[in-house]
Amino acid sequence: MRKSQLRQHVENYCHHHHTGSYRDKKHRHFVLHKMIRDLFHIGSVPTKWHGLTCNHIQNLVSHWQKEKIKPSTIMKYMTIIRDFFQNIEHQINDIDNQSLGIINRKQLQKAVKLPNDILQKLSNPIAKILFEFQVHFGLTLSEAMRLRPAIHIQENTIWITRNIATNSQDRMIPFRNDEQIGIINTFQALCTQEQSLISTYGYHHVRYAYHNALKTIGLPALKTYRYLYARKMNEELIKTLSNYMTKQTIMREMGLQSRRTLWSYLNE
Repeated sequence: MRKSQLRQHVENYCHHHHTGSYRDKKHRHFVLHKMIRDLFHIGSVPTKWHGLTCNHIQNLVSHWQKEKIKPSTIMKYMTIIRDFFQNIEHQINDIDNQSLGIINRKQLQKAVKLPNDILQKLSNPIAKILFEFQVHFGLTLSEAMRLRPAIHIQENTIWITRNIATNSQDRMIPFRNDEQIGIINTFQALCTQEQSLISTYGYHHVRYAYHNALKTIGLPALKTYRYLYARKMNEELIKTLSNYMTKQTIMREMGLQSRRTLWSYLNE
């Protein structure tokens, strides 16, 4: 009966919790039901969700580690689980990755030293604008390629609609300085109001222009450079906002759902 009640609570939660793409919703459903199955498997089961403690979570993580589940996968599980408890208003302390002993030992990429005159070296206008959208607006490369001025460029913001957003959620990035406005003006001169860079020049041409330009100046094209936006905004916003609000603002503008991702952008 206890198992049935826990499952019913999860089903109700998943039914009414609509954030994310279809794939995100399916994965959320899978993770929460896996948590129930594994809690029963190890014999560490709360009488109800609000009775679940840090000890239950520690036992669950230990079980996953014994099953040789990758630390990165467990981290993703825990992001979903923490969001679940936050949404049902059940606070559990010390279930962050560090406290639970979840360490991703994947070798970190070596930091790439960017030349000070990188924008001058990017002579190809398509490559330059794609790079600028990452650095000055926090967009992903895919989002930048698919921007359509008539839809996504608002009076004082860029509106990333869910159909082009990497995480399938709408978000707004405000214009804060003249440099951003100049980038928008340059972008609008590169394509018509109704078309993106991809629909104007073709996907393969846009991708080749970007990859070739970065390769020419010795930068890896597969690396994301939007972490520079996170660092710049962190320095600027912390002057007027609390640390919590600064991080929340950056995550909202960049469409980040994991604090771990933001931490890596700011520190790695």
